[in-house]
Parts: sequence; structure tokens; C-alpha cells
Amino acid sequence: GTITGGAEITPLTGDATDIQVSYNAGASTIRMDGIEDIFINLGAGGDTVNVNTPLGGTALATSTIHVTGGTGTDTLDLTGRNGDAHRVVASGGDGTDTVKLDFAYTDITGVVAITGGFAITHNGITDEFTNFESFVFKGGLTQSAGDLAAPPPAPTITTVSDDAQFFTGSLTSGVGLTNDPTLIVHVTFGAGTFAGNTVQLYDGSTPLGSPVVLDATSIANGLDITTTSLPDGSHTLTAKVTDAFSGASSSVGFVVTEDHTPPNAPSITQVTDDVSPVAGPVADGGSTNDTTPTIRVSLSGTNAVSGDSVQLYNGTAALGSAVALTSTNISSGYVDITTGTLTDGTYDFRASVTDQAGNTGGLSNSGAFDITVDTSVNHAPAGLSDTLLTNAGTADFQIPECAL
Repeated sequence: GTITGGAEITPLTGDATDIQVSYNAGASTIRMDGIEDIFINLGAGGDTVNVNTPLGGTALATSTIHVTGGTGTDTLDLTGRNGDAHRVVASGGDGTDTVKLDFAYTDITGVVAITGGFAITHNGITDEFTNFESFVFKGGLTQSAGDLAAPPPAPTITTVSDDAQFFTGSLTSGVGLTNDPTLIVHVTFGAGTFAGNTVQLYDGSTPLGSPVVLDATSIANGLDITTTSLPDGSHTLTAKVTDAFSGASSSVGFVVTEDHTPPNAPSITQVTDDVSPVAGPVADGGSTNDTTPTIRVSLSGTNAVSGDSVQLYNGTAALGSAVALTSTNISSGYVDITTGTLTDGTYDFRASVTDQAGNTGGLSNSGAFDITVDTSVNHAPAGLSDTLLTNAGTADFQIPECAL
């Protein structure tokens, strides 16, 4: 038969091994002992079935409570079950029906779609709910059956950051290079993403690391996830959110190109003095009175491209700022760099190339070009000694005759 006015399933006071089921608005009570299952069929009214207090220790075996709703708007209230091992198989019937659950969304460990609803595993048991329009989880989360069956909203990758020297900061999808193999990906989440959902980073179809379980804070503020080590080459990063009901949605891809290979070392082929009385190339090991000589750095064999940069050094100490290479420099095979003002002394000019990903190659060979800056004397013309003549002696000069 059917029950009207709902039902109350309660351990019998004074005899915890027995269970009583009160129905017909409390007018009728059934006392049960040593049973396997309870079946309750509701009538046409809007009825409520309450499972009051845990049933563990009663005569009801850890089997099943079956509830079948009628044509009215019915409510199945399991909050009193409080997580004991008695599973429930329930159908809401034809009305607009609600089930109030004694477990949180985050307690769900598995969901299988069945005809008209879900088989939900939690706390070591599996309940089955069909033909319910509304699910109220412990903690207050309320979702329609349609929302639970739908995939979660797609997440968004808002920034991808490089924190490896020399160039750090946010990257632009599909633009430029990075030498940081472990990028920081910031993911944000849309309304309808719930605590207990997971987010997984992917490189194409390859998962990067393990899924991260979302909580209320990460959903509200977004989440920073660091990739596993990415090799050289192009990578399309996506974030996928999966809910407890196996629905999943992915973000739009963010394209990065990894480059961890530094350029080869350049060489210094010439130092030029453009201060009188002697202007022109300065020999390796020579002297100059030019405090801002021009250094020619050969790019041959470096694999440098336009947009890379060259840094001058005195030994291992940087001289001035790096100079960006142009397409003209690349086609010419060299770049001329004028130093900042140098004080008197000996200089070991060296250079390195840094590519646009931030990889810096080795320095040109130590001692490859040493010069001395000396502004204290006037240097003789090329080919003559710098020895100064004094009045300590005499000198004979012969002036050749010339025709007038």
C-alpha cells in the first residue's frame, strides 16, 4: 500500500535494537526487528520522510532503506542518518521533489549516472537517487539535478609568469620566449564551481602534475599552480575543472615557447680610438687616450638573432647596459659598442650574448682584447716612440735642400 502524511524512521526508545516507522501523520506505527530492508511508498500528497538519528546498532542490517515518492512534492530528509552505514535507494516520483543529504559535496568519492539520477558514493556507502529535482548537501549547498549533471563552468588562465632571470614577469600567449621551465599559472574560476571540484593543468593532452582540490578560498581568489618542468619547444597550457559528478570543462589554451639553450660566446675583434692625435684601431695590449673607445663584437657562431642583446664586460664586471641587436647587426655579423667614460687603467674587454628567453651565453675569451687607457701623456704618431725629448742633450737635424 501507500503512506500518506510522510513517515518517520526512528530507533525505538528504550530498545535500541528495534526500529519504528510512524506514518499517516503519526496515526500508525510499525515496530520492526531483525529485518534487511525497509520499503516506503508515498501517496499523492506532498510527503516528507525523515530518517531520525543514526540507525547503527539497530536490528536493521546495514542494507537499504527504499523510498518511492508519489505524485506530490515530496521531501526525503536524511540529515538525521548522520553518516551511518545504512544506504538509501530513493525515487522522488512525479512531483518536484527534494532530498536533504547528511553528507557534504566534498564527501563524495564517486558518482555514476543511472537512469533518472545518480548513484553517489560517500563515507563508504553508495546511495541511489532518481527523479529528485533538488539536492541539498550538508553545509547548505543546494543544486538542481540539472546543474549537477551539467559540466562545471570553464576556468580561465589569466596570467602565466616567468620568475627565472634575466627577464621576469607575465608572458603573452603566443608571443616571445621563456627560459623558465616551471611557470606559474594563475587560474580563476566561474560561478558554479564548488569546493571539492578539482583543477588539473595540461600541456596539450598531457597532465602536468596532479589535480588540485579546490576550496572556497581558491575559488574566490583564483589559484597559482606551478607547472612541472617543460622542455624546449612550444606548449599549449590549459586548465581543466572536474566536478564530483565527472563533468569537466577546460580553459582556452595559453601558448608558451620554452628556450633553455644559451647563445654561444661572441668574440671581440677590434677596439677603435677616435681621439687625436692618434685615431684608428688599437692593438691588443696597446694604449689609448680615448676614454670612450668603440668595441667591435663579432657575432659569428653565436646563433644570435635580432632582438637578442650584447653586454660588454671588463673582466667579469659589466660595462654599461646591454645593447639590443638589430637585423642590420645580424646581417653584418657584428655590433659596434661605444663604452661609457673609462678612467685610466688596464681593461680586459669581454662580451656575452643574452637571447630573448633570458639565456645568457658564456663570455668571450679572457685576455682576448686588453688595452690600457692613459690620458696623462700625448702619444706619438703611429710608428714613432713616445719618448719625450728634453733639454738634457742636443740633437742634430738635417733639413734637405729643396728647390725654390
